[in-house]
Amino acid sequence: MQNISSHICLSVKEVTQVFPGAKKIPWLLSLGRLSRKNTHALKGVSLQIRSGEIVGMLGPNGAGKSTLLRASAGLLTPTKGEIRVENKDPSAIHGGARSHIGLVIRDDRSFSYRLTGRQNLAFFARLQGLIGEEQKNAIDRVLKSVALTHADKKPYRTYSTGMAQRLSIARALLRTPKLLLLDEATGGLDPGKKAVFYDMIRKLVKNENLAVLYATHDLNEAEHFCDRVLVLENGKLAAKGAWNEVKNVANKIFKLHASASA
Repeated sequence: MQNISSHICLSVKEVTQVFPGAKKIPWLLSLGRLSRKNTHALKGVSLQIRSGEIVGMLGPNGAGKSTLLRASAGLLTPTKGEIRVENKDPSAIHGGARSHIGLVIRDDRSFSYRLTGRQNLAFFARLQGLIGEEQKNAIDRVLKSVALTHADKKPYRTYSTGMAQRLSIARALLRTPKLLLLDEATGGLDPGKKAVFYDMIRKLVKNENLAVLYATHDLNEAEHFCDRVLVLENGKLAAKGAWNEVKNVANKIFKLHASASA
């Protein structure tokens, strides 16, 4: 059973995200390879996520899932609309919102293959202002949370796909965030490792009262892992609610997308 409090962690209000096309830069620099039209990645999207729940964001490739995650993480400033994490603007560098956010992306390439898991975490912890005993305690805590304490002194290059993904989550938890953003985090994992991943996230949500926004294009994952589901299509919110309330819309969108791609 989900553990939902009345606390709203993430609020997205009428967010539109427009990326300028090649006409905004010299044509010779684009060499004709970029679209000359503006791309509307998000079109008036609104949603709320509460602490203690896992919300799936479902949609085919190009639906706007990754754009919304990055905007929620403060990596993009919305063209229009408003995003608040713990009632703060995540795109404001000195606003304090980013300390409440953990972002995990698929196929992360930012870890050093030569360093150990602990050394990698120490590097990123220092970038986040954690030093000395505070840094050690934070690393010990997150390694335990993702069950990687036994492998903390192993080089990252020896990590399996599942271990590498857990280290990414450990890094996201260093500053004890309130919001965890996951972008297709189970990509490349076999069914058994996916089940382990789901259990780990559920425990984190329960123990830390996290809010989780989970982007996926896997309908089965949305149905069985998420408390609620948001369905995106072409940058718009097509449906939201429990799986039974959105499954017909989701199935229709994915069938149309598969037909168009065939």
